[in-house]
Amino acid sequence: MRISLLLGGVVGVRMLGLFMLLPVLVISGDYYEGAKPFLLGVALSIYGLTQAFLQIPFGILSDRVGRKIVLTIGLLLFITGSVLCGFAQTIGELIFARIVQGAGAVGTVALACIADNVRENVRPRANALIGMGIGASFLIGLPVGPVLVNVAGIDSIFILTAVLGTIALFLVWFKLPSPVICKALQPTAMLSLLGNAELRPLFAGAFFLHLMIASCFMFLPGKLSGLLDVSEHWLFYALVLGLAFAPVFGLLAVIQKRRCVKPVILVALVWCGLSEALLPFVGDNLPLVGLAMLMFFFSFNLLEALLPSQVSILCSQHNKGEAMGVFSTGQFLGTFAGSFLAGWGVSAWGEWWISFMALFAATTWFLLAYTTQRKVERNASGNQ
Repeated sequence: MRISLLLGGVVGVRMLGLFMLLPVLVISGDYYEGAKPFLLGVALSIYGLTQAFLQIPFGILSDRVGRKIVLTIGLLLFITGSVLCGFAQTIGELIFARIVQGAGAVGTVALACIADNVRENVRPRANALIGMGIGASFLIGLPVGPVLVNVAGIDSIFILTAVLGTIALFLVWFKLPSPVICKALQPTAMLSLLGNAELRPLFAGAFFLHLMIASCFMFLPGKLSGLLDVSEHWLFYALVLGLAFAPVFGLLAVIQKRRCVKPVILVALVWCGLSEALLPFVGDNLPLVGLAMLMFFFSFNLLEALLPSQVSILCSQHNKGEAMGVFSTGQFLGTFAGSFLAGWGVSAWGEWWISFMALFAATTWFLLAYTTQRKVERNASGNQ
């Protein structure tokens, strides 16, 4: 429990900075000299790109030199990048600082620490606590970000993130047991994961789900600014997220009991895409905007819980760390692609681009998941 909560906090601190920034960067763009919608999208997305590229290399390095050393390197990069973000005055400085901040890619290392230090029979609960750290940062970050910007400016988000990262670094050194040096990652193991027909849709799901939420927040804050004062944005997020998150835990228990995870994933991803696609067409009707976001966040929270749990179930015991590394890479690549493409598309084509991205992502994901599921079922029937 102690180790899981500690590592959940380390992962949650990194995600908290991202979630606090999502609802405010677009509407605070005037603070940075030379800022344009496209460049703001780059500043938001570049964090995810560096995270995506470094998840697997950091995992390999931690196998060779130890988890604690790599966690330290990652947190120092994260803290340094956060401080640089706090002092950035131009959009170019912000983009560079976000690259440094995103280089602290320790999510996969934290999951490997769980495997090192937690008994196998309680490891699923330990991984769930890691997920709860991310979920808590999501629920806290979206409402708190607008409040901080309204009270102390956008720099305060980065300074707070640096402080929390420093606390996490001290906890890692003084509370985390010295880890075991594990066998280095083998390229053939990675190829076997990517070749697994049941895992591929889940890895793709991580990408498309985070593409949708990143693209949503390249549009939603501006939409809300025309309906609410910036000081009231936190209330909107808190209300919508609270209502969307409340039924998820109870529903997860029912889904597991009835063994209907795969159909629920298919339904939820369609629901997620349709609800985001409706957003540009609801006009200036605040209740309709809230309803569309309630639908979106409910399905998003459900998928965020189901997808990684399915990955851990379907992969073999000896390569869970590699599997979660690939999954995490998909998440951050999706964050990068969603912010980048939304910033470019909205500037060039207008609001409807958000609907196109959401529908394209949901449709592609659905077809991949559905055809793969049918193929696996046919192969199972043939083997019988």
